[in-house]
Amino acid sequence: ISSEGKLLSFPVSFLSGKSTPSAEDENLLSIEKLSEDKTYGISKGNDQDFLIWESTSSDGVSIKIIDGESNKTRTLTVLKTPLVCAKYHDGKILTLDTNGKCSIIDYNTGKTTFSYTAYGIRDVDFIDNDNIIAGRSSSATISSPLLHINTKTEETVPIDDSDILIFGLKYDEIGKKLYTLGFEERNGLMRTILKQRTGKHFEKITTIISYPGEDITSSFVSDPNSSKIFTSIAHSGINMIYWRGLTSLSKTFSIPEALKLNGDILVTQNRDSSFTIYNQLNGKKIMDFFVFEDLSYAAFLGDNKIYCSPGAEKYINIFNGSTNSELNKDGFNISKLANKNQ
Repeated sequence: ISSEGKLLSFPVSFLSGKSTPSAEDENLLSIEKLSEDKTYGISKGNDQDFLIWESTSSDGVSIKIIDGESNKTRTLTVLKTPLVCAKYHDGKILTLDTNGKCSIIDYNTGKTTFSYTAYGIRDVDFIDNDNIIAGRSSSATISSPLLHINTKTEETVPIDDSDILIFGLKYDEIGKKLYTLGFEERNGLMRTILKQRTGKHFEKITTIISYPGEDITSSFVSDPNSSKIFTSIAHSGINMIYWRGLTSLSKTFSIPEALKLNGDILVTQNRDSSFTIYNQLNGKKIMDFFVFEDLSYAAFLGDNKIYCSPGAEKYINIFNGSTNSELNKDGFNISKLANKNQ
């Protein structure tokens, strides 16, 4: 987790819901202290590496690579403008900065091998080693909200679409599908719409889900191995779309905004900065997870069980009906309150 001034990591065995942390894992691990006056983005790099970059800054920004095993950090390159995103693919990093400039940076040398700027670009993704796709707002100059860019020839081809803005996209390399999230006007009403596009030129369009209204905080992820789609459109929690059927997952404590998917684990970052973790194979909630200002944490597991690290118990009240029950200060004993309503 990237937060103001720090990076935090957690024991994977605990997040899987299969066990509580061992004694040495009880406290959060602060990987590196960062500048308190900046905010940061984080994404997966090669293998177990992570990428971290400044998303707000008044001076130059850097892209750093964190070794997932040793926690050692190295600066890959320094840029002028804060980034919206940075995505890794096959030895390259695709970045988008707040000025609408997308660049490809060599993962080993830090050298910029390609750059392109267009008005209103909101998201970018790799199609393959030579091609990228960009989602943007339509304009009088280029009416399409989608741009197909060849990074070798620098040819840019607009892709027809009825959306007036595309602010999220993901290319599924296995299924050869492009997913886009944007706004479309229908009969004078603005809708937030998630689409799937296939075909050589992405000309075949299928609407996956549509919501009446503008939900700029909505998000989605796709599982290339199963064709499942998870989305937070409409402030209604998380919906799983599979074989055109829609299933609502268990509610989160707050409105979900960002979604991350890795293997069997689906994680939502919620508006109140809590996290909800699901098993994406069956859609079941594993836990709701809270990190507090003093870096203590609490996990609300299934069957009304709670585990909290030392110091977190002061943030939790347990109620049995209308009576406030005294919380046992031993974090592991909290899980014994399984028969009480909380």
